[in-house]
Amino acid sequence: MSHIGNARFVKRTKITLTLMLLTAPLVIWGTSQGLHRLNDDAISWTASDLESRRDLDWFTDIFGSQNAVLVSWPGATLDDPRLQRLAQAVQNIINDSEYGNSSKRFFREVVTGPEVYRELTSDPLNFSHRQAIDRLQGMFVGPDGRTSCVVIVLTDEANLEARGVLRTIRQLAQDHCDIVPRQLRMVGYLVETATLDNDALNTLYWLSFPSSLIVILIAWPCLRSFQLALLVWISATYCQCLSLSMVYFYSGEMNGMMTILPILLLVIFVSSAVHMINYYQDALEKVGEVAAPTRAFAVGWFPCTLAIATSAIGMASLALGSMAPVRSFGVFASIGTLSTLAILLLVLPGGMHLIETNSSRPRRPMHHDRLHVLLESWSWNSIAELVKRRAATITFNCLGITILSAVGLLWLRGSMQLTDMQHETSRIAQDHIWFQENIGPLLPVEMVLSFDRNSPLSMLDKLELADHIEQAVRSMPGPTSTVSLTAFLPHPDTPGGVRGTVSRTLFNRRLMRRREQIADSNPYLAHTAEKELWRITARIEGFGGQRYEEMLADLKNVVDPIIHDFRQSSDPNVSIVYTGTLPLLAESHPSLIRDLMLSFSVSLLLIAVVLVFGLRSMRLGLMSILPNVFPIMLVFGAFGWMGRTIDVGSMMTASVGLGIAVDGTVHYLTWFARGMKSGLSRQASILNAYQHSAPAMLRTTAICGAGLAVYGLSSFLPAARFGWIICVLLLAALFGDLILLPATLAGRFGRILFPDRKQEK
Repeated sequence: MSHIGNARFVKRTKITLTLMLLTAPLVIWGTSQGLHRLNDDAISWTASDLESRRDLDWFTDIFGSQNAVLVSWPGATLDDPRLQRLAQAVQNIINDSEYGNSSKRFFREVVTGPEVYRELTSDPLNFSHRQAIDRLQGMFVGPDGRTSCVVIVLTDEANLEARGVLRTIRQLAQDHCDIVPRQLRMVGYLVETATLDNDALNTLYWLSFPSSLIVILIAWPCLRSFQLALLVWISATYCQCLSLSMVYFYSGEMNGMMTILPILLLVIFVSSAVHMINYYQDALEKVGEVAAPTRAFAVGWFPCTLAIATSAIGMASLALGSMAPVRSFGVFASIGTLSTLAILLLVLPGGMHLIETNSSRPRRPMHHDRLHVLLESWSWNSIAELVKRRAATITFNCLGITILSAVGLLWLRGSMQLTDMQHETSRIAQDHIWFQENIGPLLPVEMVLSFDRNSPLSMLDKLELADHIEQAVRSMPGPTSTVSLTAFLPHPDTPGGVRGTVSRTLFNRRLMRRREQIADSNPYLAHTAEKELWRITARIEGFGGQRYEEMLADLKNVVDPIIHDFRQSSDPNVSIVYTGTLPLLAESHPSLIRDLMLSFSVSLLLIAVVLVFGLRSMRLGLMSILPNVFPIMLVFGAFGWMGRTIDVGSMMTASVGLGIAVDGTVHYLTWFARGMKSGLSRQASILNAYQHSAPAMLRTTAICGAGLAVYGLSSFLPAARFGWIICVLLLAALFGDLILLPATLAGRFGRILFPDRKQEK
């Protein structure tokens, strides 16, 4: 019967490997195409159901996309002809005179500081030099009154080719202005997108191989042969590419967090393979080479399936989040995890048998393996006795730590600032600092004043309200700048008496006659069927260390009283909408914490249910909760107590870490339950679980932790934080599985749930 079973396993392995070989070209092609379509659209990282997101979409529909790149360099002043040469080169692309349609579709408009300055100082405005500089300072002109920039307005299509668009701008600057790329300073929404894309790709290209190599090297001692290690690596690599290609074939593009998916699937596959090989080696010693594959599969398929299924549940729970990249990661990570299970069960049993039987090297028993000898030197019997003696102390202290850590969650805060995505020493951060120092603040807030089309207010009344708001914003502490329609219209002389009244009346009539013309030609005035909308753009310093929620609150505290007074005195129907990047990110911060709590709660509930049914025991399901909640509460509670913020990468680790960490719990409880069913005492069953699962748990923790810790070196900070936080969670989970769980089983709670048979009599 064993021979028939072995032949069946070998046949499955050969068929599966053949199918993998045949589909490999398509899978590799899909992976390559997906990586070329990497797109970390910064807006997509915010929750789609937020009111501020809807406000931003509304604003874009009315005033058009504000996607622009600000370009400057040291020495770029109002009289620097290179600014105009760069603008003319971009205009040539827009006019399709040089570069053809492929580049034309990315650029919509270009304007320079000197150009706007000339417009203000020429007919019909004829502002003085000082007046023009006052209106442009902080937007087109720096605080020195001389440093300026080029503003390149982009189409929505540019977001899909962010890196290519920036390469074009750099090439234009070098060809037409002799500005080398390292001198060029660029900021803007598209620059952030391209930088995130580059960092994500660099993470994949430069860290995936060393992390994979570390995983294989750590796993090598328990894989015990080059052929088996090669089989595991090939199978895991196929799963990695299959998952990435599925992302491309389904959605056509990837986001930066997908670069974590390969190493995540690798460590899950290799860890499960280590457990399966552990079952196989145990079967070799007990039933011999012929029956070992059948015995190992019969004993190991269920705990491996249960462990991988819980990992998939942890990742799938991320699909409940409000951020599109996180949802996408959750869906495809869970599908990829399940694919590792299928290939593991189809390839490994027959592969182990083929490699063992065809190996010319004499087989060494498991107890001769050096790593096994090292792990056995830990003396699990001594640890089990220690845990038994200190069971109450360990359980009570860990429970107290869990509760104390849970209190720290009350102070946990989310954050999506630029410094959460990039190191402060990165090029994009340095360019932001340079622009803030030499041009003006960069963090935009759009304030839209809404008036009824039949409002009794004059154009001059509205102009003065906008000017009043701008002055209030500019008077706020810290660097601020504003621009609105007031910058492009002269202010009337306002002497008292009849002369002043006549002057204001004539000026207002001129504005009323030109109102439609102004709305068509100026981006700061728009009309709808029922409303007249006045746009005021404010920029605030983004590197001041203040949280975005506080910055937005400070802005509203300045502007809202002005609107309130205006309603009381002039028009009760006037309203204001705050939109743009600052309100969007400020509202996204709480959504990070909501997503974390939601995904973790759902994954914990589903995993507990799966364990109850999978282990066929409510008692075992209950026992699995505390050791797996403990590491999550410990890490994130510590973040709360220390005042650390949670970014996107950190938020994802709770559910993913829970799904991976529960693997060890599954294998430990499986061996504990088998010991109890075979008639062993509770303490003997605890020792049985130690001896059969603890060495593999140590190996898999080392494999997962080391492989993911390498990603802590990534310049893509969400990936870096994801890597090292998962590593810490796995270490805490190992403590929970090898110390807290046995202590709970050995203590009073375990005695109630799992009484020894002698005590039952």
